Amino acid sequence: MTVPRRRRGPWVALVVAVLVALLLVATACTSNSDTTTLVRLDGVPVEVDVAETSAEHLRGLQGADALGDGEGMLFVWDESALRTFGMKDVSFPIDVIFFDESLRVSAIEPLDPGDEERVTSPGPSSYVLETPRGWADRAGVALGDQLEIGE
Repeated sequence: MTVPRRRRGPWVALVVAVLVALLLVATACTSNSDTTTLVRLDGVPVEVDVAETSAEHLRGLQGADALGDGEGMLFVWDESALRTFGMKDVSFPIDVIFFDESLRVSAIEPLDPGDEERVTSPGPSSYVLETPRGWADRAGVALGDQLEIGE
């Protein structure tokens, strides 16, 4: 006599899929970016996390503790467009540095924690750099300065 096996309905596959999705989301949330690199802003070195994907763009500096002088997050897009930034879940003050299509600083906008204000680039941009508030001023960075990417 054989004992009939209990069938595991389609709900088992659903539970496994949900668990895998939760694991992927938790892994993605543990860091702001997978890529770091050194860039120069008018010759001044900045160690940056690079945000290239839509998920990294949306997450930005959310949940980060702080940035040190000479650190930042560089947002990179494949195409130039107007870029808008805000302070959702960022707990420390930052400068948002916008670059024009020739990689020259087109605006430096300060934002404070709790700001509901959003800042927008003055023209199309493929690159935006977030740094600690006041870093650009302390480093002597000004409008028109050149962003250099790579060695």
